[in-house]
Amino acid sequence: AFFALGWPLARLPVNLGRDASVQAATVRLGEALLPEGESYLAGLDLLWRRVQSPPELAWLDQVRLRALRRANATEIAAVREAIERRPPRLLIANARLQSLPWPLLASLGRRYQPLYGNLLGYAPLIESPGAALDWPLAGRFRVERASPGRVRIADREVGEREALTLQPGRLTIETEVPIRLVWEPQGLQALADPRFAAPAELFPNVYSY
Repeated sequence: AFFALGWPLARLPVNLGRDASVQAATVRLGEALLPEGESYLAGLDLLWRRVQSPPELAWLDQVRLRALRRANATEIAAVREAIERRPPRLLIANARLQSLPWPLLASLGRRYQPLYGNLLGYAPLIESPGAALDWPLAGRFRVERASPGRVRIADREVGEREALTLQPGRLTIETEVPIRLVWEPQGLQALADPRFAAPAELFPNVYSY
């Protein structure tokens, strides 16, 4: 669903096999899709050749999560601003991210959409009729509308579900309806393992290590 924010709230289905196949497939796909020098977010180190962003959420152990739950509105706003300043291209859904306090989950839900399995890709929700954004990421982004309506991006009309090649920098958007700009990674279907297309529990007993 276009406005779905529920992915962080519902527990992911349990992987009854309890083996490492889903974790290995998620790591392989994440590393293959994420360009060198760009970041992801998981709340624990999963992609060893990539960095997490923002650092405030890179290690979500019980101590850090308790601190975030006790944080005041100003402290939470600072974390949200850190996400906005340097958004990771990928999220890896797992119990640690799901345990974030609701204001941070809602903020992530406005910026990311399910991509494949446990991976979520950058897909910011834009609701302002006229916006000038500091666009952060290069790549192809598909325009998804909440309902029919006229959309202009970078001074040109954009068709239904049209994909644009964007570069970091100032980006002007005029829209009659809320839209998302959804990252379309190259080669996803060729790289992905269809056995792991649905999200699954990555780590049982995640706080035991």
